[in-house]
Amino acid sequence: MSFNSLLNRIWRAIAVFAMLVSLLLGDILLFPSVALAKPGFLPQLGTVDNLLPEWEELDRFDRDGDPANVGQEFRPDIPLETCFWVSTIGSSSYHNAFFPDQQAFYPGAVFSLEEGSYVKIKGEFPHARTMSFSAYRYDPTIDTKVGSVQQILDRDIVPDLWSKNPFVEGGKRMVKNRSYTLKFVPEEEPKELEPNTLYLGTQEFPGTGFIVVMRLYVGDQGTNTLGDITLPEATIVKEDGSEITGNDICSETKFSGNLIFPSPAFNFDDYQRERDNRERETTRC
Repeated sequence: MSFNSLLNRIWRAIAVFAMLVSLLLGDILLFPSVALAKPGFLPQLGTVDNLLPEWEELDRFDRDGDPANVGQEFRPDIPLETCFWVSTIGSSSYHNAFFPDQQAFYPGAVFSLEEGSYVKIKGEFPHARTMSFSAYRYDPTIDTKVGSVQQILDRDIVPDLWSKNPFVEGGKRMVKNRSYTLKFVPEEEPKELEPNTLYLGTQEFPGTGFIVVMRLYVGDQGTNTLGDITLPEATIVKEDGSEITGNDICSETKFSGNLIFPSPAFNFDDYQRERDNRERETTRC
């Protein structure tokens, strides 16, 4: 790998991370999110080659923004970056704004698609409390540029043949065969949704691409960061039927890193007031 290529990957990893944190700070996620405890503190990110290193110990903050030993250090025990899942935001002192939500992890994908192409995802249901996939859609009329969000919830995913979905009512939590296949398509939502299909909208974020965030919450005791699974494998299927997989997907993004950090929609006072709303916390899953 050339030096320029390595620098490009490092810059892309840092910029994508900033974008995902910006989404979380803007309170765009429909679930309790993990975000920076205060603007201005960024962790060190690994590249696609060396993945994420352990987080360094820096200043940590309590619920009032004062230095304190709160939260858990985010020390990945499995790879949390690939050419498709370009960054994972997790519980740490750096992304603990919505304390006490310390067990959520958000792998984020940023990618471009040619006309007639779509993404095929193959993964396994985690040993965890809940999982979902969310597609964030570009809307130039909104300050954050993020419009509607379409989701696939764990209980709605149809498992592969001979597999079972442990999240459905009456499902067996420890079932052995637990694989699934999803499609991410660059289309608007039809009146009747296809099963296992995430609709991305038709317009990519300029200079970035489509954005999909996977949410995994509370892995079972004794499991790894992602609930004893690895990141789902992605394949870009082109109009002619050819497929792009693995490291070749790195070339399928036009992400430029032209992002603002932190999010202009983030207001630290509003965040503190909402975070400390005990009545709202009791309604969280």
